Amino acid sequence: MTPEKKTELRRHVPWYAKAGAGCSIVPISGFVSSAIESDAWHHLSDAITSGFAFIGISVALWIRNPTADDWAALFASPVIIFNAYRKLRHPLAELLDAKPSPEIERQIRSITSKVPGVDTCFN
Repeated sequence: MTPEKKTELRRHVPWYAKAGAGCSIVPISGFVSSAIESDAWHHLSDAITSGFAFIGISVALWIRNPTADDWAALFASPVIIFNAYRKLRHPLAELLDAKPSPEIERQIRSITSKVPGVDTCFN
């Protein structure tokens, strides 16, 4: 496929296809690696914050008041904080030796109780 044809195809992607791709991150998250999921969330949050920036700059230019851009940044900051929390939650839990969930603890106890010679499983 020629580069011109690829560019032509990219220009004609309908908005609902792009919205569907963005909404598909959550259902797909159980089937892909954590690296791909993290990258998808990064791109989604980047698109959302870019939208806030576009709206803030556009409103600031339209009403000739630069504080609109500041307000857009305030609305975009929770998206950035949420994404940072999602990325740091698991590595911090590993570093701090957090207690596993009750479901995982039950699985560990179930597996270790079937091992011959193991009487109990301690925390």
